[in-house]
Amino acid sequence: MPFDENKFRQCPPRIYAAVALPPPLNGMTKVSRKMLELLNAEGGVTRPAVLPNLLWPSWRHIGFARQVQQGSGKLYFVPDAGRGLHLNALEARLMGRYQRILLHHHVFSYLNDYDVRFAKFLNALPCCVSHIMLSQNMKRSYHALYDRHDDIYVLGNSPFVQKPEIVDRRTRVKRLGFLSNITTQKGVEEVMETTRTIPEIEIDIAGPATPDVQKTISRFVEEAPLKRRWLGAVYGSDKKQFFRDIDILLFPTRYPNEAQPLVIFEALAAAIPVLATPRGCIPEQLDTPDWILSQESFACEAARLISRWIHHPASYANAVLHAKSVFDRHLEQDSRTLRDIVNRFGA
Repeated sequence: MPFDENKFRQCPPRIYAAVALPPPLNGMTKVSRKMLELLNAEGGVTRPAVLPNLLWPSWRHIGFARQVQQGSGKLYFVPDAGRGLHLNALEARLMGRYQRILLHHHVFSYLNDYDVRFAKFLNALPCCVSHIMLSQNMKRSYHALYDRHDDIYVLGNSPFVQKPEIVDRRTRVKRLGFLSNITTQKGVEEVMETTRTIPEIEIDIAGPATPDVQKTISRFVEEAPLKRRWLGAVYGSDKKQFFRDIDILLFPTRYPNEAQPLVIFEALAAAIPVLATPRGCIPEQLDTPDWILSQESFACEAARLISRWIHHPASYANAVLHAKSVFDRHLEQDSRTLRDIVNRFGA
């Protein structure tokens, strides 16, 4: 149930939400929007306190500062990363009027190493704080780095993935896929290098890209235009078709904030094996050591495994079944945790 302004006027909100909402649509904004809908469905009457993510981050902080001083009850808050944590620390000093605060973490950068900005934010928070972490390793890193023992829910992103259409997967590997908001840090160069190593393989690259990366992708496609496609941004039916067409997803990210990409769960839900790098929560997300490849030798290791699947279809068929089973295990556990959070915080 989306946010209803008329309902808000009739009944002051019991839950304020300081989050980024679409546009643009990315993993974090998609999850935030769904969480607000779930809290509303439980009678929470949430009030988003920010403008859409198009104006992130400056207007977000101005909007929140105005709204938080009017609020009470409960607060659902998504922390920033990097320099935005300085403003989060100031905002935390305004949160004392809330009875309960739920922080939903979507970045891993301040959990890779100790971040003094994040520590200042934590120290400025009142005592009534609970956290949503995306994995057990995220929770362990938080305890180890910041020596805090707050109430923590471990909730992965699997419940926020739209259920894919049931399609018969190919029994042979023909086409790779890469889907992201494409920058060099997201691993597009490693994707292209992997593809060049396997002459017979096809690939679809999807997602918006910066101008310099667009030129690089265009040159890559022109090398073998019958086997390589750049689709640009894909949504709705185009995104469904992307997953119908590919046999393996590559995700060699080195993005510092990478936590638990929705696109990996989307691929697993569609029974598509995923080869990725060990960033953030991805090793636990894939739960398959052979599919976690080093950043330095990703192309070589990925090409070796893909070639094995090409020449041994039975091995690839087992990988397809395994991908779906990994997603189903995550979904079962995460769905229980999500119901618990919504019942407790929305009640």
